[in-house]
Amino acid sequence: MSVLKDRLKSGELVIGTMAVEFNTPNLPRMLQVSGFEYVIVDCEHGYFDYTSVANMIAVAKGWGMSVIVRIPDTTRTCILKYMDMGASGLLVPMVSGPEDMQRVVEYAKYRPIGKRGVALNRTHAGYEVPDAEAYMRQANEDTILLGQIETVEGLERIDEICAVTGIDGMLLGPNDLLQDIGGDGDALSTEAARAHLNGAISKLGKAAHRHAIWSGIISSDQSHLKTSVEHGMQLLSWSSDVRLMMAQASIGLRQLEALRHLH
Repeated sequence: MSVLKDRLKSGELVIGTMAVEFNTPNLPRMLQVSGFEYVIVDCEHGYFDYTSVANMIAVAKGWGMSVIVRIPDTTRTCILKYMDMGASGLLVPMVSGPEDMQRVVEYAKYRPIGKRGVALNRTHAGYEVPDAEAYMRQANEDTILLGQIETVEGLERIDEICAVTGIDGMLLGPNDLLQDIGGDGDALSTEAARAHLNGAISKLGKAAHRHAIWSGIISSDQSHLKTSVEHGMQLLSWSSDVRLMMAQASIGLRQLEALRHLH
């Protein structure tokens, strides 16, 4: 079983972050050393190509770090490539109905759950598969499939979505959800927005619990993460490679300002 899935099954809280721009194979290892338990490589907004993602996954697998790929679309070709390069799982953005997740299950899981294409002499299988049937059963068990609720329709249909066989969890995407509710550019800072978001966290957390799957949130606001944990969520994605670098740079430079009077 994957390390991430094993920890989730044990009921632990897991904290990851987003890779959005730093294109280096060693990034997952750096984040792991920093204390993160998984990383989401953002191929929806990010401009990572297949080779760069494959390289990050290869390094991550060597250190037991889980890599979830946020996919740009749900085509068979896209899903198959990320799965065959050895991704721990996939995150599907903008899920508005069960059909979105059903399609991903079909392409990412082997029979009898889905119809994933079989090519076992690949990196995802370690280039050595003595028992193909046993490997595919284990791959189905290990693969983590997550959806992201970012629309009003998705939130309204959350029970239908959580009921899809083969998915493991649903994450809330606050920014796009609040925009879809009808906010403006400052929506995240308003009290009304916070009330909407708290309601969405509660609704998603309860639906996931009813259907025995995990739930979580993607946010750089730690107060949102705290609220999510209070509603039973286990999967947290906090900040990103860019935000973390800029935040540390800002802190260090402010400290160095005291040196200016010595010049």
